[in-house]
Formats: sequence, structure tokens, C-alpha cells
Amino acid sequence: MNIIRRLRASAAIMLMQLELYGRLAGIEWQQEKNRLHQLLVFSLVGLIFLSCCLLFLGFLAVALTWFTPYRIHTLVAVVILYGLGAVYCYFRCKYYVGLNAQAFAATRAEIAADVAVLKSQL
Repeated sequence: MNIIRRLRASAAIMLMQLELYGRLAGIEWQQEKNRLHQLLVFSLVGLIFLSCCLLFLGFLAVALTWFTPYRIHTLVAVVILYGLGAVYCYFRCKYYVGLNAQAFAATRAEIAADVAVLKSQL
């Protein structure tokens, strides 16, 4: 009889915990969606700005130096500039992708803590 009472009490507590886990998971899912949205926005906007800027900057640099002996140097500088811009965008995207490891961290920590409490009580 004592076991049945303990199981009922444990079941009520577990249902309450499951509800809290659901709420926490919902909040963390919203944060994860926002992070992915930011990643998409920065990737696309960065690509658009980088493409437009580099295209016209390259045209301008080559046009200004076309009739000078520095034509090759200008082309090399434009390529280096394009490369630096691409590297910057890559690291920004890598930063946002790296935030993926933090996804649902609070939910996982709470579940692990509750599992530890349950193991200690059994």
C-alpha cells in the first residue's frame, strides 16, 4: 500500500515536471528559431552587400588603373579584398552556427538534475 501511495505522488510530480519541461522546451525552441533566423538574415544580407560592393569596387579600381602600369597590382588587391570579405562573412556564420551547441541547454540540465534526484530517491 505504501508503494502505491509513493507511485501516485511520484506520478503527480512527474506530470508537473513534464509540463514544465514542455514549457521550457517551447521557450528554447523559440530562441533556437530566432538564432536560425538571425543566421539566415546575416548570411543573405552579407552576401548581397558583399556581392554588390565587391563588384562595383572591383570595376572602379580596374577602371581607374587600366591605363597605368599598376593594372595587375590593382587586380590582385581587388581579389585580396574580396577574399577578406568572404572570410569575415564565413566567421560570422560560423559564430551563429557555433551557438547551436547551446540549444536546449537549460532543458537538458533540468532533465539531468531531475534524473539524478530520482536515482537518489530510488
